[in-house]
Amino acid sequence: MVESPPRPVAAGNTHPTDVDNAPPPLLIIGATGELGAATLLAARSASPCRSIHATLHATPAPPAVAAAASAWHPIDTEDHAALRRLIIDTQPAEVVYCAVPKGHGGANSTDDGGGAFRGGVVEDVAAAAEAVAMAGGRFVGVSTDLVFDGRKGEPYTEADPVCPLSAYGKCKAEMEGRLTAMGDDVLVCRTASSTSSDGGGGGGGGGGGGGGGEGGSTAAVPAVAAAAPVAADAAAGATTVAASTSPAAAGVSSLDVPMGKGLRFVADCVAGRKGDLALFTDEVRHMSWADDLGGALVELAARRGVGGILHLVAESPTTRWEVATVLARRAGLPGPAGAARSGLSATSGLGRPTDLRLSTDRLASLGLRTRLRGAIERLNALP
Repeated sequence: MVESPPRPVAAGNTHPTDVDNAPPPLLIIGATGELGAATLLAARSASPCRSIHATLHATPAPPAVAAAASAWHPIDTEDHAALRRLIIDTQPAEVVYCAVPKGHGGANSTDDGGGAFRGGVVEDVAAAAEAVAMAGGRFVGVSTDLVFDGRKGEPYTEADPVCPLSAYGKCKAEMEGRLTAMGDDVLVCRTASSTSSDGGGGGGGGGGGGGGGEGGSTAAVPAVAAAAPVAADAAAGATTVAASTSPAAAGVSSLDVPMGKGLRFVADCVAGRKGDLALFTDEVRHMSWADDLGGALVELAARRGVGGILHLVAESPTTRWEVATVLARRAGLPGPAGAARSGLSATSGLGRPTDLRLSTDRLASLGLRTRLRGAIERLNALP
């Protein structure tokens, strides 16, 4: 058991409270990761006078993010008693859980799904949701498209049975089951890979891990068998191939702008900074931007009675290879994707899901003001 959190830390900026007009209090658990920070900023933009509480674990929030919260609460989400006290003390009407487990997210973890890893993915989230339900609040949690095996051949709906291949996906599927059994004021939003064009938040979520969203960070995994020695990067959907030449320095320098970790990895492949990795052309997912996701989560938190599972992703799926070609074209680099090379997940030996298209029909039916724009659309719109 870790120590109880210190007293709340006031934000660097104060937000006047209009009791008659401000929405009810909001709590964002894990507000310094990429998704959590985006959610906090979206909440503050939508409601300048709202009382917004935010948690962090180890990494301080960047100034703009720090100023967006009414109060910060240092906490480790493993301390369930402290979580319950926080919810009782702050009395939030809505809670959005963006914290990630220790190990910088877990989507790329080689953990077997037990111990602290499962605790962060399942038990910490369930404990928070139970405390919110007991207090009469609404809870919104985040899951992943990796609860599916990618073999359906058409978009998965919210009603499709889960069939995860990885320990991470299995833990997320268990978490989904625990949360959806709590009633219609608990919503589980399945996301896919997420990123930002400006670097997002500060990194550490309330559970001690990295940013938010699914996938995107890098992690080493054991080599896999092939006709020639092959290494694999489980985070980026990439395998090692023959060496490639570096693009011109001028074009590469145009990629040296702040980016979220998912986009940064692809940009580094395009710039020739990831050795001989090849980006998979057959791993199809819905890459969404953290600011769009954050805005949608804030809206959904206010939609009491909208419960169960919701696919919260951009409508248009893509691959990291396609993203690489757009980045290379914008940078004026030679070849289809600069120094990046293409490869096939299906022949990599990694056993990863390839076709993770998700149906967004339920999302469309809700009529949210926030539209989740696809990766290619957002990249083409950048200055």
